[in-house]
Amino acid sequence: MNSDQFEGKADRVVGRAQEAAGVLTGNDRMRGEGAARQLSGAAQDLYGQACDQLKGVAAEVADRVERNPIGALLAAGFVGYVLGVLSRR
Repeated sequence: MNSDQFEGKADRVVGRAQEAAGVLTGNDRMRGEGAARQLSGAAQDLYGQACDQLKGVAAEVADRVERNPIGALLAAGFVGYVLGVLSRR
């Protein structure tokens, strides 16, 4: 769990408490702020999860390149060639 995930989960908990306090006191503004904080926390948590997944993918790609550097060069050259052909159109 990275810091974005931790902060996102914390914001969701605080948002739930804030929304519940708004319901109990009849304060619609506090309720709305709590709901918004929950949404913000959920978005930050998802961002943290995406960052973790991208780090894993980057590590896997680096490992494959180390194991087969010639194949990686050929793949990169092919992608460059295809992009060059497509950009001429």
